[in-house]
Amino acid sequence: MKNILILCSILQLIFIPVCFGNTEHTLKKTLDISQLQFQIEEFVQNTFANHTEGDIKLSIKPLDNRLKLAHCEEDLQFSLPTHNHFAQRVTVNVRCNASPKPWQIYVPVIIESYKPVLIATKLLSPNEYITPQDISLQPVNILTLDRSYFDNPKLLVGKVVKQTIRAGSVIHPNQVSNAKLIKKGQLVNILSKNPNFVIRMQGRSLQDGSLNQRIQVENLSSKRIIDAYALNANEVIIHE
Repeated sequence: MKNILILCSILQLIFIPVCFGNTEHTLKKTLDISQLQFQIEEFVQNTFANHTEGDIKLSIKPLDNRLKLAHCEEDLQFSLPTHNHFAQRVTVNVRCNASPKPWQIYVPVIIESYKPVLIATKLLSPNEYITPQDISLQPVNILTLDRSYFDNPKLLVGKVVKQTIRAGSVIHPNQVSNAKLIKKGQLVNILSKNPNFVIRMQGRSLQDGSLNQRIQVENLSSKRIIDAYALNANEVIIHE
């Protein structure tokens, strides 16, 4: 009986480490899902960091912890389909190219990129001049915008509304136009400059003109029609 007990003890010493060794080996062969999720977030952040002006916010559905992916003996490969670049919803492809068991998965990601953008603080009607009180900088997810926008009040104040803009909506360049500084038929001063002197002539505008817009004016002395650029409400300038 004593010999049997000794034999059992010896067998336990032999086989128990082997069992633990196999368990450790199995754990090493399974990918850490939480670490994979972190790598996906890092990849998307780095991809978008140089291609969007706003603060990036990611929403990734947590990967199922029951997902059993073989540990990859090579670095994981992350990519975005070409048509998905810089969209609000993207799908990240994660690949393990190591043999003998390569694998790949696709992970959907929702991306938001917030930036201060000018919005209307009240209803703006056509032909209305925009004032500083009419606009406000508010954080907006710019990936949801299908058109360009304003982020500098100096570029918008003084413009004329072309179409109705609802309160709280983003203001787009095609909704406004430059204010008309000069009206057709108006008397203007025509300036011609060079480094040494300035020549002033009286003329008549033949067209409406906004700031820096090229218009035709008539020189009242020579009766010649010339091209000039609107400088302010009373002057146009000839660029030699």
